[in-house]
This record gives sequence, structure tokens and C-alpha cells, in this order.
Amino acid sequence: MAYPGAAYESAVRADGALGELRRISVELRALSAVAKAASRPGGRYEASDPTRTVTVTVDGRRQVRDVSVDPRWAERISGGELGEALAAAYGAAVLRALTSGSAAIDEAWAGTDRAVLEREVDAELEALRPRPVEPGDLRYELERQLEQNEMLLRYGDSPAAVPAPAPDATVSGPGGFVTVVVSDGQVADVRVLASRIPAMATNGTIAQEAMAAFRAAARAGAA
Repeated sequence: MAYPGAAYESAVRADGALGELRRISVELRALSAVAKAASRPGGRYEASDPTRTVTVTVDGRRQVRDVSVDPRWAERISGGELGEALAAAYGAAVLRALTSGSAAIDEAWAGTDRAVLEREVDAELEALRPRPVEPGDLRYELERQLEQNEMLLRYGDSPAAVPAPAPDATVSGPGGFVTVVVSDGQVADVRVLASRIPAMATNGTIAQEAMAAFRAAARAGAA
């Protein structure tokens, strides 16, 4: 259909806005689907140190959920090497969580059917036609939602508030023989003071002390 003069220019501008609105809507739906598939805060990721003496389990937010120590740990490593084993197991568990999230994102993107999304968006836009809604207003709202979904996909959290950098800290469990160094809100090192390990300490005692230290580190990182 031909449009004369100013009416034609207005129609072209409207078609351009609707086209951009359609593109943003498709991207928003795709990102929402990927973010939903890749968001696994309740996931559990377990890994051990190279000697398989210590095993650490973290969740999707890299918070430690469990620590186990082999009952025969003293036959494998020294008390001073426990800290290295804890740090290695924790690092391996975090790496597993990160790579799992990356793989989930790649898998979700590969499984996204853009043709289906485009049909859904076209149906939605068609339903909106009788309503006195300006395409520019819808475009602004969808751009805002698109930005939020991109932040969710990138950081796994709402971008509403950006916390101030957490101060560096060194924390420990109640026994004082497992300490965790926190830097920039993240676990930077784990140390065990062998001289302070109780003589009658069991593997369960050490695991509980490590869990308490990791919990203290999580609180310090969120401060």
C-alpha cells in the first residue's frame, strides 16, 4: 500500500519501530529461556583434592555446602598439607560449578528455536494491534527487561543493587585450626594450623571445623 507525503513517512517510522520491537522481543524470549535453563542455584558440585583425601561440595553460587575428610587422612598427608587439600578441593568444585553453568548455557542456546520464538512474538504483536499502545513505549519496556535478563544470565542475580566490594578478611572455625582468607569477596586461600589440631580430632571434627570456617568466609564475603 502506498502512502502519500507525510503519511508515508509516518508509516515507515512506525514499521521501523515495530520491526525493532519484534527483534527485541525475540531476543528477550531467547535470553529468558537460556537464563532459566542455565540458572542452577540449587545445584551441587563435588570435587576432591589430588590425593582424594578431602572432598568439598559447593552450590551454584559457589557456597560450600559440605566438607568430608577421609578417616585415614593422616596416613596420606600431614596436618600442614590439609589446608592445601581443602583449597584444592574447593577450587576444583568451584571450577566444576562454573564449567557446568557454561555448558548449560551453550546447550540452551543450541536448543533455542528462533522460528518458534518469532511466531510467538508475531502473535503477541498482532494481539496488541487494536490497543492504543505506542511501539516506542513497548520498545522501552522490552529493552529494560532485556537488560535485566542479560544481567541475570551474566551474573546469576538481579542487577537492582550492586554491593560494595567486601573487605579482605581472614576467618576461622571455632577451633581456630582451619582459617580461610577472603579477598575481594572470594575465598583466596585455606590454611590449617597443624599445631592447633586437637590430639583426639577425628575426620568429622576436621570437616566440621572446615565447614564453620567456610561459612564464616561466606559471611565475610557478603559483608
